[in-house]
Amino acid sequence: MVTREIHIMNLLPLHPNIVTLKETFENAKTFHLIIDLCTGGELLDRMKRKRRYTEREATIAIQDIAEGIKACHNNYVIHRDLNPENLMYVDDNDGSTLKIIDFGISITFTSGQLFYNEPVGTLLYSAPEVIQEHYGPESDIWSAAVILYAFLSGTLPFYDIEFNFLKNYQLFGIQYVFLTNL
Repeated sequence: MVTREIHIMNLLPLHPNIVTLKETFENAKTFHLIIDLCTGGELLDRMKRKRRYTEREATIAIQDIAEGIKACHNNYVIHRDLNPENLMYVDDNDGSTLKIIDFGISITFTSGQLFYNEPVGTLLYSAPEVIQEHYGPESDIWSAAVILYAFLSGTLPFYDIEFNFLKNYQLFGIQYVFLTNL
């Protein structure tokens, strides 16, 4: 898995919203990846502290995530596990840049290609197509939308500790209501 992550990261361009692989080395037991220093911590930690983001804060953060996804997809890489634990802030400042990290289960794709394999990634952020085992790069967009929902509401749209219930809810039980007075 580490060799795949190294391969994927070498395919990606230098980009402010993607962690850069600086160097790799290995010893008899382990691989070591030297990446950008991100001292601001995981997005998940900030989300826990803040509970909710303002619309402005959410806009800034989701722009960083979207730009990172765009750079990945422009280079034919699907991340497949976008979630707040795989997004790091460059520093502790409010408005700090977010970077996508952890390309361990990422894959390359060709235009129009769908993947038919077991679900991957973090279930609470997974697109229905991933759970149904036929997905493409759009699944990363779904994950970003779940993160945006969490920014603004302080909760996840599909949260249940029972996997089968959650899986069925995501696939078949969604009732969207659009308010017309907003």
